[in-house]
Amino acid sequence: MVCIRFRGPISPDGGTTEFVVQTDGQVSVREVFHELLRSVPQLASVWSHPDDIERDALVMRNDTDIALLDGLDTLVSNDDVIVVLPLIHGG
Repeated sequence: MVCIRFRGPISPDGGTTEFVVQTDGQVSVREVFHELLRSVPQLASVWSHPDDIERDALVMRNDTDIALLDGLDTLVSNDDVIVVLPLIHGG
């Protein structure tokens, strides 16, 4: 199981900030996000594709920015934690 935590001003369903995705062995962050988008349809109102999430947010696996690893192809295992911190810009 991989835990996905949303930080900052976003919550896909108006309150929940933590989700769990069941995994079998190692899977990519991209696969976790695909499963999350499938199982939490409210999330599609913010992000419709994993590439959107990576572009619009800082994504960390166990406190390490996935951009420093393999991006969305970064592998995660049971008990890993993915944190999604949306990039909010004023203008």
